[in-house]
Amino acid sequence: LLKHFGIDPHFYELHIGIDNAANGHGAKARKATDRFLDEARHRGGDIEVQAVWRRIWTGYVAFATTGTLGNDLRDLLDQRRNQPPTPVDEITTIMELKKKYGNLNHGEKKLGSQFINDLFEDPQAFQRGLVEAGYIVPGHPEQSSFFKLTSFDGPMYKVFTEDELQVWAEWTVWLGRGGATTPIETDLAKLMQACIDHLRTQQEGTIDHDLAMLTGPDPGNVGQDISQSVSAWFEEPTPVFMSVLSAPSNNLIISGNAVKSPFIFKVLSGENDMATAFSAVAPNTGGKTWKQIATEWIDAGCPLPLSGSRLRTHRLQLNSSRLSLTAPNSALDAHTRGRVQGMGVVH
Repeated sequence: LLKHFGIDPHFYELHIGIDNAANGHGAKARKATDRFLDEARHRGGDIEVQAVWRRIWTGYVAFATTGTLGNDLRDLLDQRRNQPPTPVDEITTIMELKKKYGNLNHGEKKLGSQFINDLFEDPQAFQRGLVEAGYIVPGHPEQSSFFKLTSFDGPMYKVFTEDELQVWAEWTVWLGRGGATTPIETDLAKLMQACIDHLRTQQEGTIDHDLAMLTGPDPGNVGQDISQSVSAWFEEPTPVFMSVLSAPSNNLIISGNAVKSPFIFKVLSGENDMATAFSAVAPNTGGKTWKQIATEWIDAGCPLPLSGSRLRTHRLQLNSSRLSLTAPNSALDAHTRGRVQGMGVVH
């Protein structure tokens, strides 16, 4: 009932569990009352018990009936009944209707760090996640990849009715009326970094990434190379992944020439999952897709989001030594990977 009228029931739900008569606050209050009445009996017998109990009961009844909280809540609910639903309310209603299906059908897929199935428990967090992940571009349904997913060629075709899709579109437009706009990012190194960071959580559990191998400097052994899966390279800092992805030895990218780079004309072409993921519009870019960003990044020579000595350090993957638990903060800040390897000397 509280949810229906837009009131967060979290406090109420907690206290239903906490204030129970078996072992919660209610049980503790009852036990305290029993002990207090026992002490009263020892002091003055049954007459004392009845006098004390009358005081306890009067306080209990007063607590339950004094004040205007009940009327205040009723007035608030009446006000909400008379107000038209906001776009957020309408989207929340749609998501709650789809919950019994949607919270079982998304497997390991995530929005950011959270599983989509779990997000159905918090529709407003789900809505924020769609925007933060770039599926919804505020003010621009035509740029929002969410609507491509719900189109004839998308995996969510016919999940929503035409009327529901219209509500989604109106909500997207409404989001764009929020006032302040985020500046458009133009730094290609930062944009490619954002691309990888955006797709990192989506790639978890992807079989192709577990099988595909890339070769790059060994994070644990300076001066040596290692071949490991794309999934393993995703565990490294993003600039490291970018440098390995663009390394000539992996035959994926020809720096300065996106047209001839297999990563563009082979991996990101067609109807495969990678091509679909990169076809989404990136937030704060004025409508560019992740594929357009990757193409421009390659044509620009695959710049990394660092400069000077820090850039050279990243290309080497590690500086002079591994970190230990006793490493000072200055060493931690200067270290490329910023991870402690084992416990120091032993490892």
